[in-house]
Amino acid sequence: MRIIAGFGFFFGILALINNYVSGLDDFPLTQSPVFPDAVFIVPATHAFSMLLALIVFIFPSKIKLLLSGFVIESVHQVITGFQHTGIFFYASFIVLAFVLGYLKTYFWTKLIGIIVFWMMLLSTLIFFYGFTEFLFMFGLSAFLGAVYYVFYQIVKNQVSFLVCDINPVEISGEFTLPEKGGVLKLENFPLTERQIACIKYTMESDYGYRQIASELITSESTIKKEMQELYRLFGVKNREMLRLLLIQYKIAY
Repeated sequence: MRIIAGFGFFFGILALINNYVSGLDDFPLTQSPVFPDAVFIVPATHAFSMLLALIVFIFPSKIKLLLSGFVIESVHQVITGFQHTGIFFYASFIVLAFVLGYLKTYFWTKLIGIIVFWMMLLSTLIFFYGFTEFLFMFGLSAFLGAVYYVFYQIVKNQVSFLVCDINPVEISGEFTLPEKGGVLKLENFPLTERQIACIKYTMESDYGYRQIASELITSESTIKKEMQELYRLFGVKNREMLRLLLIQYKIAY
């Protein structure tokens, strides 16, 4: 996260230098259709995105701020005439949100919302550049999405052999896990809300014990005890084995 935020901050500096050296571009590049006299829109947006990147660089756990920066810049780039850059930013936002686990729940609903939002944004190109430009950018977006999807499938196939089956011990002889690939309803297990939250952070983030404790407003030692209990319940030895076990199911929190 620090690498992305650091280079994002550097890119923002270059953008501001470009505004200063080359001058602010023509409408609609520097002016908002709502506020036609606001010629500071471009540098102000760059500066705000730089601020978000700086915060994430200092506090790398603030991942949502980084994702927000990608969305802000993607919208800004499209409506100011840099559609190719905007597509890159938005595609990067989708990839990051996916690999960080933000699309695990309600996947299709979120994906449809992301696509609809992007189509609405691209439709603004019709008013400024015509329908042909809209179709071109739509095709480019679809192509880039297909490339990323193929990359994901290739990587998935390449590393799938690393994820071996892990057979846990029986849980007090009362609870058994479903078939691999099935839905794992945590409510069927004797777990506390805190333990379920620990599982959620384990599966959907790279948080350590201290960060999880901060999110749940408790001590780090308490989280360690909860995780040890989870290891015992699921018959694994450590957090990575728990992750490898649960990744084989569709978890219902």
